[in-house]
Amino acid sequence: MDNRTAAPRSTPPSTPPTSSADDSAPESSATGSEPAAPPTTVASPARPTEADVELLSFAQQFELTARDLYDVALAGAVKDTEHVNVFRAFRENHEEYANALSALLGVDAPQERDDASFDSLEGSFGGDDLDGVIAAAYELESAAVVTHTDLVGRLEGVEGAKTLSAALLVESSHCTVLASVAGDGEDLAAMLDNSATSQAPAGGGSEPSGSEGSATEPASTEAADTEPESADTESADTDDSTTETTEA
Repeated sequence: MDNRTAAPRSTPPSTPPTSSADDSAPESSATGSEPAAPPTTVASPARPTEADVELLSFAQQFELTARDLYDVALAGAVKDTEHVNVFRAFRENHEEYANALSALLGVDAPQERDDASFDSLEGSFGGDDLDGVIAAAYELESAAVVTHTDLVGRLEGVEGAKTLSAALLVESSHCTVLASVAGDGEDLAAMLDNSATSQAPAGGGSEPSGSEGSATEPASTEAADTEPESADTESADTDDSTTETTEA
């Protein structure tokens, strides 16, 4: 008997398989148009612009005002307490950033505090109630953080933004320390939340970035208006169908 091998049930196709859509994608893309050129960006200026000078001058006055207010506290209720070194360090930090802004602004630096702001807060920092003085310092530092955040968002020059950002980071830590000094170290709201309002002037620089919590309109008022109507229509149809079923 001859030994024969079984023939295969099917034979391989004589033509290569049709390429898939994925395989043809590179070819079609290769014949397409050239990729669009990346958008052109304009580098920010290094030095403060004319608009920046106004904002940075205000920032220097703010820092000098804070320095002088801490001097009042150090000569009063804080003088003989365990918190004297904390207040002295904060006072030095504000003076340091006032000097940094002075170096940046040159002859344009005002080199003086804001007397109106100082006069309005001097009583709070010069009081005999230590807790009241600590609370006043916390409010001042909270205002500094919000104000400098507003200013940084409106500055055009890189050097001014960097200088004020450095002050912002340090003074935000002042808030955390003062909250702890006041006995609120376990209160996350006191440690993290900031309800202060920016004191930055309205003029100069770009538009404010909304740090004061301005409300915004909904993205589509038409959609908001039509949704309740469609819901009412559906409920009305449901009521009609229920009525017909009941009558039947």
